[in-house]
Amino acid sequence: MTIVFSKAKNGSDTCSADGQLLHSSYNPEREAESFVQNLKADFEPACIIIIEPALSHCAPFLRKRFPHAELCCIRLTKDFSKTDALWDFVLYESDSSTRDAEALYSHFGEEKLCALLSAGWPASERIFQKEAESAWFSIKKSILKSRDVLYTRSYFAQRWLKNTIRFASFLSKPALPVSGAKPVIVAASGPSLSTSLPFLKALRKDFFLIAVSSAAVPLITAGIHPDIVLTTDGGYWAKAHLAVPGIQFGDAVCACAVEGSLSSMQLQNNTILPLIYEDSTAVSVWKKRSLPAAAALRNGTVSGTAMNFALSLTTGPVFFCGLDLAPVQGFQHTQPNALERRASIADTRLRTAETRTAAAEFSSQGSLEIYRTWFITHGEKVKDRVFRLSDSWKYEFSLLPIQDVSWDFFKKAVREKAGATAPEIRYVPVPKKNNAQLKQILQEEIASGAWDKELFPLETVMLNRCKPEDEEKRREVAEDIRAKQRKLLTKLTETFFSEAKE
Repeated sequence: MTIVFSKAKNGSDTCSADGQLLHSSYNPEREAESFVQNLKADFEPACIIIIEPALSHCAPFLRKRFPHAELCCIRLTKDFSKTDALWDFVLYESDSSTRDAEALYSHFGEEKLCALLSAGWPASERIFQKEAESAWFSIKKSILKSRDVLYTRSYFAQRWLKNTIRFASFLSKPALPVSGAKPVIVAASGPSLSTSLPFLKALRKDFFLIAVSSAAVPLITAGIHPDIVLTTDGGYWAKAHLAVPGIQFGDAVCACAVEGSLSSMQLQNNTILPLIYEDSTAVSVWKKRSLPAAAALRNGTVSGTAMNFALSLTTGPVFFCGLDLAPVQGFQHTQPNALERRASIADTRLRTAETRTAAAEFSSQGSLEIYRTWFITHGEKVKDRVFRLSDSWKYEFSLLPIQDVSWDFFKKAVREKAGATAPEIRYVPVPKKNNAQLKQILQEEIASGAWDKELFPLETVMLNRCKPEDEEKRREVAEDIRAKQRKLLTKLTETFFSEAKE
């Protein structure tokens, strides 16, 4: 498509695409101002996305009408890049709506996207019809993901806080990492992990090994003991992977998100490396209780958190084994698997293992696509240090720019790091248990509203969406939040700090 630039009657820049006008040939600014004024917004937008605004005449008027909103445009062509500086964020439409949706989500986050105002520049939608449809689909996907994440946060936030209180109360043997330069391998539990087990065992002394919780059992069963077992799950599954009859975890340290699920017995008896997310309610608890923790990145998949944690442990390369991120026929994980063991108990002649695994293959497709997209999106920043390692396994999906490499490549990396120091785990003292102080912290933080964003994300988004002049609506939402604060505090006090428990 040929873009022709020219001057409008009032002397401003205008243009056309294959003879079709993208802006007024008389007064582009007046046209843009009218477009902005006609946008319907019965809420306070946190961000605004315009699909292909061409010469961006609408940007100044958007900024004037919505001074607190972040302005974004989705480009359908590179011909207008000279006006990109007028926007806070510019996304160039690619051939993948899933990738573009992930880029929007990564930039804005779920809270802003749930207060999004979006529109297409009318001429662009008519001229670039196919590309505009793809852009709208990307926006829709990002909003749906944001909605789902907010619902998940709303559902799990109180459980995460409950886990945090238990963690702070029972943590007895904490440890923290000291980074090194030796290669780190992260073992995920995809089917390809099985082909790497002989190499992991033979070369064990050459690397520091992190196992995500679902990979720990197959590694230990094969005689390979990880340095760290990492878990982030806030529910039942984390404890199931770490409490398998007959499996001894030896000297492995359990790295766990402080809002993750560990039993009080595990917290008292195991060496624990606490991981803390920057946006977690646990931050203030940990600071006021002077508890140790290493920084971690919140992620939908434990492998994503493991990648960033591994990069913080070494200046050398990080290799993944078992990072298939693809549904397969049969078992979705390398066996033995703790959850598979438990699920198999219910298998019958009418409800067979094959029926169960086939259902798992189908149900996992959507989440695995999201995880693949995350690694691909973030791969550009880490492509020189992060690699997917296997014994010539034919992966169904590429993670480029993250490269697939062989064990010969790994051995070369080991030689290049000969004599390098390995990451270490050092034990640190923990402050004396003080439930009275913990109870006071809980009361102060909930009452102050400091945790509202995490504990009541849906209500907080609703409050932020209210226009300043809509005082009645703001009062209703604010009172709803206060009522939920009181209810939550009562519930947590009864669970952890009742007189009977003390």
